Amino acid sequence: SPIPLPSHAFGLHWQLLPPNPTMGKHLRFDLALPVTEIRKYTDRVPLALGPRDLSKSAAEGLQLTRMTIRCFAAARLRQPALHWDVVVKNSRGVTCGDVFGAVHDALNTPLDDAEQALYAAFDDRTRARVDKAFAGRCKDAPGLDEYVRRQGLVRIDLLLGRRVFAGLKLLGHDRCDLWELSVV
Repeated sequence: SPIPLPSHAFGLHWQLLPPNPTMGKHLRFDLALPVTEIRKYTDRVPLALGPRDLSKSAAEGLQLTRMTIRCFAAARLRQPALHWDVVVKNSRGVTCGDVFGAVHDALNTPLDDAEQALYAAFDDRTRARVDKAFAGRCKDAPGLDEYVRRQGLVRIDLLLGRRVFAGLKLLGHDRCDLWELSVV
């Protein structure tokens, strides 16, 4: 059941927000790569996120024990609207690491039968764009190209090469647990 908006102000931890150049720090998370590859940039120096970063509460001013993160396939594939709802739960409060891990796992899931059928029904141009995203993901897996290729298409390939986490945006106007994933 939806979690209603609180009467007081709340927000997300900066790691989960869309990039803000005035903040002086940002993350780079290629969703095709493991969470261990997330880099935090402060003063232009890339640093790996440590356990302390990953354990930060996802929300500020509110303890969320559940978040639903909606990830839409690339805009041209939204016929019908293709999306995945990633449910993140933690009875002690959802952390940034919980969010990163759940989104990564959901998008790196092999296509199910319905998604495979949808892919097969795409026109040649769209299928070529998905195949190009798949080939790029294989190439970007150092030393694992053939292993990744054998695994086949995964959901992230339906984002047509848009693989970099670009924050979460509140999706519901009457609830605080439904968010949309932005990717670039």
